[in-house]
Amino acid sequence: MSSAKKTTQKQFSRFVVVGFINTAIDFFVLNVLSFLTGIEKGAGAAALSSISFLVANLNSYILNKKWTFKEHSAKNISKQFTKFFTVSIMGAVINFVIVGVLTTYVQSPFEIDGRLWLNISKATAIGVVLFWNFFGYKLFVFKK
Repeated sequence: MSSAKKTTQKQFSRFVVVGFINTAIDFFVLNVLSFLTGIEKGAGAAALSSISFLVANLNSYILNKKWTFKEHSAKNISKQFTKFFTVSIMGAVINFVIVGVLTTYVQSPFEIDGRLWLNISKATAIGVVLFWNFFGYKLFVFKK
């Protein structure tokens, strides 16, 4: 196995760990906001999901920069941060659309509770955005 392939596998493994941390933050914020507002579906749920996604991404930038991709350079941090958030915002749009579509147009199977369907929709969106973000960060933001 080549060195570059090993590096990518190690980065992806770290990215997944960071992702679990960010996912916990994301779900926590989403559920607190849902509890406080009573919103469980539709455009409101998608908006809450976007807020929770962005909160988790603030944490994501720090952990991915320092640990996943081992980027310790302080030069061009504003440019790098802008690139990071460009990839993240595109991921947030994908996330927003998936949660919105699933909670609005897809009937929850087995008549499960609205909040559980919201969380299943969010988990689906996170799975899709995981790959978008990893390759966006690796190839566009933290490339060496």
